[in-house]
Amino acid sequence: MNIVAIVGAAATVSVAVVTIFSWITSNRRTRSNVFLELQKEYGSPEMGIAIRSVWEFYEKHQKDDFIKAYADQYPLNQYRHDAIHYQRRQVSHFYSKMAALRYVHKILRKKDIGSIWSKGDLRIIPKVLIPIETKALPRALRKSETKLDKLHISFKNMQRLYDEAEDLDP
Repeated sequence: MNIVAIVGAAATVSVAVVTIFSWITSNRRTRSNVFLELQKEYGSPEMGIAIRSVWEFYEKHQKDDFIKAYADQYPLNQYRHDAIHYQRRQVSHFYSKMAALRYVHKILRKKDIGSIWSKGDLRIIPKVLIPIETKALPRALRKSETKLDKLHISFKNMQRLYDEAEDLDP
């Protein structure tokens, strides 16, 4: 056997091993950085206020019709920073981003999400965010209601986050 061929094969295998190791290390670093940024955003005072405001609006109007209450105030307050619409958008975009990182970009794993967010944290998705998207906003914009399967993929993925959370809580 030719010594040059053996050395060449060994070098090729070495390069492949280093490449795989580098890819694994880079992937872990990316996942860690993304996860830390999500944690930071979720823990920010602005996000805390937004989540609390959305839940307070829901609880205040739940006995009557929170969908109607949201639709009624939407035209008046849609551009105000302190309005429920702005707060809801902030929360919705956060969970949409988390869902995209989980299902579209495949950066976050189920256990990453389960290490910080419980099913209780994610229940805002089916209880408030999706009903507003499917019922309140169409009503405010004088359109017909939207079925979940007709919503943008980001809302379907947000629902998947919640559905998958059943396996997260003990």
